[in-house]
Amino acid sequence: MVIQISVLFFAVLCSQLTVAANIYVVGMDNASSSKLGSLAGKHVTAIKAAGKRASVRLSPTKGDLIVLHCSNELVLSPGDREKLGHHVAEGGSLLISLDRTAGKTPFQLAFMLPSTAWNTTLTVKGNTSPYGPLVAGSTHGLFNGIDCSGLRLRFHYLLSPVHAWERGIQRYERYGLTERYMRAVLDRSAKRGPNHTLWTRPLINRNWQVPLRAQGIMKTAMVVTGEYGTGRVAILAGSLDDFLASQAGVAIVRQLLAFLEDRAITAPPAVIEKAKGSKIDLIYSRSGSQPPVILEACSDRTSRKLYLTITNTSSEERSGELIVRLSSWQKSFLQDFRAWVNVPARSSRTAVFTIPPVTQFAYDELKAMDAYEFRAGLLSRDRSHLLVEARGKFSFVPPLSVTLKTPSLYNTPWPYSEKKFGAGDFFWPNRMGFDVGMYACKPNSKQTGRILVRNGLHNIASIAKINEKNIPGNPALVALTDSGANFNARIAEGNGVEGYGDWVSTEANSLIFTFQRVHTICAVDLIGNSPEQTIHNPAAARITIDGKEVYRETFRDQFDKGLGTARCEFSPTPGRIVQIDITPGRAPIHLAEV
Repeated sequence: MVIQISVLFFAVLCSQLTVAANIYVVGMDNASSSKLGSLAGKHVTAIKAAGKRASVRLSPTKGDLIVLHCSNELVLSPGDREKLGHHVAEGGSLLISLDRTAGKTPFQLAFMLPSTAWNTTLTVKGNTSPYGPLVAGSTHGLFNGIDCSGLRLRFHYLLSPVHAWERGIQRYERYGLTERYMRAVLDRSAKRGPNHTLWTRPLINRNWQVPLRAQGIMKTAMVVTGEYGTGRVAILAGSLDDFLASQAGVAIVRQLLAFLEDRAITAPPAVIEKAKGSKIDLIYSRSGSQPPVILEACSDRTSRKLYLTITNTSSEERSGELIVRLSSWQKSFLQDFRAWVNVPARSSRTAVFTIPPVTQFAYDELKAMDAYEFRAGLLSRDRSHLLVEARGKFSFVPPLSVTLKTPSLYNTPWPYSEKKFGAGDFFWPNRMGFDVGMYACKPNSKQTGRILVRNGLHNIASIAKINEKNIPGNPALVALTDSGANFNARIAEGNGVEGYGDWVSTEANSLIFTFQRVHTICAVDLIGNSPEQTIHNPAAARITIDGKEVYRETFRDQFDKGLGTARCEFSPTPGRIVQIDITPGRAPIHLAEV
């Protein structure tokens, strides 16, 4: 039986009887609640649900701590979650404890938590249980110096500021998507347009730390802390009861309570320098009236520096925390940069951040392309809200580069004595035309390849706008121009994106590329599907440049011979508008890049 607990934050009327409280504990027994109050030296109001629908009315004052023991029985409405966020952003605190059936609530509060806690949702239907016991192994930062020996959790969930799985699904955000199961966990009516922040989270949610880790090679997080607006938040990997059952756990909780009550500024002072390098075009996240501050950005490839200039247009000094959330060119989270800046009235200040070398991120995608995206924002002086937010991208890839493309591993003589990889022996062989290049050959053998010389251009996203005939403005279109990879999701009925870089069309359609200036074009590569998925390749294509037909073909084995890529060659033709009319075969068209 699910018990609906509605937590309402409101101004208490004079006629109502109220009890002044410092800590609200929801969903825990009285013994644990009392012990928590004793540790904090504050009054505790313990709240339990009764009946099918219990209304729990909280009237916290600024700075009060709310403790939620999350289980399938704890259900917060969208409005209550929003009010809880406001409470913490304006100076309150939140501590999350997890039951064996943690339910939906932790993930629904991910916008304000230092971990999305997405795997707690797997217990919603009782199909999956949390992981087994966990023994504390090491303390860091906040808990540094505390002896954690003796602390043991009976069960735990895998918590982390950012999971590896999340780094993949973060790439959905620009399409306005989230994975189907997660939509069921969240509110089905909630609309998330392009560039939502469900997985990368709002910028006022920051400073994610793991001060306690378990024993073992995984060093699993046992406590994750963060800041949300002015307030602070912590989530435990298991139940608060287990922490309170040992002397070591009590010491950890005591220090954690002190952290949650503290409101000190943790961002270091900004390093101020004069901006230099290439200007970055920023897209502001909010429209309407002009923001009180203006952001400008540029990057310098030689020094690997990112410059953020804050211009204060008001007649008063502006002080606040500047946050830069850095992602890879595939939109996967890398790290946050934080700095406190003071900008006099009608003046500008430029904060500088040094981007670490590629080798420090341990991301293969950055070795392939040393390029980044970011969201930058300036918090108000009290850190309760964002004054301004913008996003942009920059690259440290040298303008001139040479790439050698070798023949496909699947289409050349196998140089080894071991069995050759086949369609059933390799994970996603030749998926969507992105084949594996031959990386070894026999001595003295002759091989053919292709040399690609780039001079400042790595894809056409920066020089051409793309649209389609059937659904103009379809967010999935950007997948065709910016070196995408592929996963599985839907963007709209009939037309969609199969993840980060796979545009889908169920019927005949036209892709229109509009270049900023006239270019001479001699070929179009349609990166489709390898022989294992050939059913999703276009059956035919017609190409026009500025209205003049330059190519028409019914495809037979072009995609097979090209191992997923069909090259459409024609006489060099100058023009600005390239239209590709494509016809599906027996199944919807899937294209990864054009």
